[in-house]
Amino acid sequence: METKKLFRIKSKSYFLLSIFLMTFGCLILQSCSKDDDTGENDVEAPSIYILTPTSEDVFVTTEGNITITGTAQDNVKLKTINYSSSSGNNGIADGLDSWSISNLTLIEGDNQIKVTAIDANNNQNEAKITITKNKYLTFLGIPFVSNDVFFTNEPTEVWITTSIASNEKLIASSVKLIEVDANNQYVTDVCSLYDNGNLQNGDEIKGDNVFSVKHTFNFLNETNKRYRISAKTLETTGEVEGFSATFVLTAIGQQKAEQQIESLMNVQQQIEVKLSNLLSQGLTTKDIETQLINWIPTISGVKNTSKDDGWIKITHSSELVSYVIVNEPDFRGGSPENQAEEKRRTAPQIPLNQQTRGIFNNNNGQTMALRSYSSIDNNIIQNKNVLIWAPFANDGVPAMISTPFNNNDNNSPINFNVKYILDTNCDISSLLDITNYGIIVFDTHGAGGDLILTRQNAGPVNSLEKIFFNKLVSSEYQLVTMRSKTYYAITSKFIKNSLVGKFPNSVIFNASCESLKTNLLANAFISKGAKTYLGFTQNVTNGMCIDKESEFFSTLVGADLKTTGQSFIQDGIYEMRGSTEMRFYLGLINGDFEYENLNGWNVDGDGRVITQLEHQKPTQPYYMGIVSTGLGYTVNHGSIHQTFKVTNENTLSLKWNFLSEEFMEYVGSKYQDYLKISITEGNSTETLFYKAIDNFAQQYNLTLVSPTIVFDRGGVYMTGWQTSSFDISKYKGKTITLSIATGDIGDSIYDSATLLDEIRIY
Repeated sequence: METKKLFRIKSKSYFLLSIFLMTFGCLILQSCSKDDDTGENDVEAPSIYILTPTSEDVFVTTEGNITITGTAQDNVKLKTINYSSSSGNNGIADGLDSWSISNLTLIEGDNQIKVTAIDANNNQNEAKITITKNKYLTFLGIPFVSNDVFFTNEPTEVWITTSIASNEKLIASSVKLIEVDANNQYVTDVCSLYDNGNLQNGDEIKGDNVFSVKHTFNFLNETNKRYRISAKTLETTGEVEGFSATFVLTAIGQQKAEQQIESLMNVQQQIEVKLSNLLSQGLTTKDIETQLINWIPTISGVKNTSKDDGWIKITHSSELVSYVIVNEPDFRGGSPENQAEEKRRTAPQIPLNQQTRGIFNNNNGQTMALRSYSSIDNNIIQNKNVLIWAPFANDGVPAMISTPFNNNDNNSPINFNVKYILDTNCDISSLLDITNYGIIVFDTHGAGGDLILTRQNAGPVNSLEKIFFNKLVSSEYQLVTMRSKTYYAITSKFIKNSLVGKFPNSVIFNASCESLKTNLLANAFISKGAKTYLGFTQNVTNGMCIDKESEFFSTLVGADLKTTGQSFIQDGIYEMRGSTEMRFYLGLINGDFEYENLNGWNVDGDGRVITQLEHQKPTQPYYMGIVSTGLGYTVNHGSIHQTFKVTNENTLSLKWNFLSEEFMEYVGSKYQDYLKISITEGNSTETLFYKAIDNFAQQYNLTLVSPTIVFDRGGVYMTGWQTSSFDISKYKGKTITLSIATGDIGDSIYDSATLLDEIRIY
C-alpha cells in the first residue's frame, strides 16, 4: 500500500509539473508568437507605394470615380491599409501587400488622397497623390517642361507643352500657364500657350491640340514655385475652367551651387587618389572600406559617412551626397560581405487579382489569338526594340548575349531589333531615348534601389556644363568613385524628370546590385509607362545576373511567348515589381493609334500621333497618325513600319489623307512628293501603293485647306480621307513588315503629310 501511495504521489507530482511546464511553455510560445505577429519590438515603419492610376504624385481625369492600387511591405507584418481623401471619403483598402481602393468618388477640382500603411506595432508610413477632376477638359498626361532647375538672376528659356484631347468647345485663347500656391490656389497668370504652328512659340503643328510656349524665367531668389496649365470650354452655362497636373520649378544660387559642386568634386578627387593607393597595396576589400570610412570624414567639406553592403555613402556639408564602391570583381555593386544566402527557389506569390487566368488557344494550337487589336490591350509589350546597356562589359560586368532574342537560337516567333550600348558609349546621353525600347537590360553597377552607374567620367569642375550642376543639385545625377575613377550615376529622379515620352509597356531588367533594395527605380520606370521591373534586393554576382536574365527572357520570348509572371521564378534576392501579365503579341497592334502614341511602330524621321490637324480629325475616337516630309522642327521625311504575323487574314486596309504644299503650283514638275505603302517578307519587298503629286492631282478632287491648315510655305491642298484595301492572302503564315512613308522628290522645301487611321488586317 505504501508503494502504491508513493507511486500516486509521484504521479501527481509529475502531473502537476507537466501542467506547469505546458502552461509556462504555452505562455512562452504565446509571447514569442505575439512578438512575431505583432512586432512589439519593431520600430521600423512599413513602405507603401501608389502604382495606379500613376506612381507620380499628380493625375488628371474627367471621371467621377477612380480605382487606386499599390503595394506595401513591412519587415514584420502589415496590419491594415487605410485611406482618406479631402473629399471626405475614408476607409480601409482591400489587401495588404498588394492593395486596392475601388471606385473612390472624386469631387470637381483637386482631390488630396492619402494612403497609410500600418504594421502590427502601429508603425505608419503614407503615400499621397493629388487627383484633379475636370468637368469637361481632358489633359493628356503631365505637361512637358524642358528644364525645371535654374540659377537665380540668370534668364532661362523653357519650352513647355501640354496635350489636350479634342474638344470642340475649347477656347484656344484661354490656354495659359498659371502660378499656384502650395494648396494649388491661383496666384497669377504667367503666359499663354499656343497651337498656331509658330516655331517661335515652340509649337510645331497648327491645330494638333498640342499647346506650346517658349517662356523665359528669371528668378531673383532661391525658390520652389508651383505651376499648372489652365484652359476653358464654352458651355451653355458659360465658361468652365479645367486644369492640368501641377509641376515645380526650382531656382538656386549659381555661386552657391558652384561652390557645392566644386567641394563635392574635390572630395571625390581626393578619394580617387586614396583608393588607388589602397588598391595597389593588395589589401582586402574589407580593410580598404574600413580605412576609407575612417579617413573620408577628415576631408574638408564632408559631414559624415555610412556603409551599406559595400557602398560607402558620403554626406557633404552641403547635404549633397556621393558614393564610393570597393567591389569584388564578380559583384555588380558592393562587396559580397552582406550578401544574403541564396534561398530555395519558390514560385512567386501573386495576388489573386493578378494571377494568370489561362492562355487562349486558337484552332491552330498557337499560344494566343493572332488577330488585329483594334482597342488597347495593356498587357501587350508594344515595342520589339531591345536595348542591352552595359557600361562595364569589358571591365568586370559582362553584358547579356542576345541569344534569347535570336529566333534562330531560341525558336522565338518574334523578330527583335537588338541594340548593344557598351563601355564608354554608356554615357548619360545614351539614356535619353530609352523610351523607344520595349525591353531594356541594365548590366551595370548599382546601389540602394536608386543608382544606375554610367561610364561617363566626372571631369574637372571647370569642364562641367551648367546642366550638370543643376542635375547634381536636384539629385538626378550622383557621383560614384570606383577603382580610382569617378563616374556619374542616374537616379529615379532622372527617370521621372529627364526622359521625354512614355515607355511602350516596357519590361525593365536591372541586373545590378540592390536594384530592388527600395522601390524608387521600379516606381520611376513604372510611372513613365514601363509595366514590369525586375531586379535584386541585395548584392548580386555576375553569374546570378546572367542566369536570371537568360532564364527570364528565354521563356518570355520563346516559342510559346509566356507572360512576365510565367517567366519569373522567385529566387531569394531576385524579385519582380509591376504586372505579371505582360507578353509579346504576334499580330498587328495599335493600328488605330488609340494607344496615344506610336507604340508597336518603328519610326524614321517625322512620324507621330496627333488628336487633330486643325479641322481634320481622326476617323474614329481620339487619335490618328501623321507621317510627313518634315513638319515643324523635323527636316527628315517620315515613315512608320511594324512587323507582325499574318495567320488567316486575307485583307489589309487603312484610311489615309494626303496633304501637300506642292499642290497646285508644282503639279507637272519634278517636285513629286509621294505616299508609299509596302510589305517586306524576307528579302523581298512588294509595293502595294505608290502615288505622287501628279497622281493625286489627276485621281482625286483636291480641296484647299489653307489658311486653316498651313505648314511653312504655300497653300495646302488635301485628298480628304480615303480607304485603301489590299489582298495579303499570299502572306498567310508568314511574318511581314508593313511600311508607310511620306517622302520628297526634288527637294524638301515644300512639305507634305499623310494622316493615317484604322490600319487593320482581317
